[in-house]
Amino acid sequence: MALPEGSIRFCISTCKKFAPHTIPVIIPSLLAAGIEPEEILIVNGGQTAHTLTDCEGVPMLLTQQNSFEYTPLIEIVEHSMESEYWFLLHDTCIAGVAFKQLAYEPPVDAPEKVAMKYTPSMSIGLYRHDYLMQHRDRLMAIKNMDSSPEALQQWKQWGVPNEDYMLWKLQDAHCHVYHLDSHGPDEWNCQGHADPYGTGSQRRIEYFPQLDLSKAKSNWQGVQPHLCIDI
Repeated sequence: MALPEGSIRFCISTCKKFAPHTIPVIIPSLLAAGIEPEEILIVNGGQTAHTLTDCEGVPMLLTQQNSFEYTPLIEIVEHSMESEYWFLLHDTCIAGVAFKQLAYEPPVDAPEKVAMKYTPSMSIGLYRHDYLMQHRDRLMAIKNMDSSPEALQQWKQWGVPNEDYMLWKLQDAHCHVYHLDSHGPDEWNCQGHADPYGTGSQRRIEYFPQLDLSKAKSNWQGVQPHLCIDI
């Protein structure tokens, strides 16, 4: 059974360095999938102040913290930002036209969390708001306010063994997976390499049919020293 219309808000984790390149790509893709601007929240880390603004009609929260993909979840629990569900996206995701419909179709009613795929899922997936609030302390423990290269590199290295920190690494509630019957638990395919952001860097485009969602990966040749959300 599909979740009620409007029960999901889609939050995008980005940062000061990458937002000018990635946000102009992901936002049009979400709008084309039928998601309304007010159903999206861009969380832009590494800023000098904490303020709510907008990006061409889409709400955008600027925050000093820079906690990689967890920046939106930390803002949500710290400020008790309301939505029945939150769907966490990296800024380097690109939605297909069926993304919203598929995201609204979890495998069970009222799940605590639904991952895009079996681990590693890059923390991409659906989270129930009250489940996040239940684990406020766990999220606040990884809040990073230091955007120096040294601190970001340290947190980036922490993130490698702790991927899916709120999905598969937290086992107090069952973590479901999207559309297993239709596409298999780990199905994805490489759609080649491209430079969707015009930065001169080739990225591997990984496509996840279970959500009609693509991810533009920069570290497909090994770990690279990017010091922001793009992992």
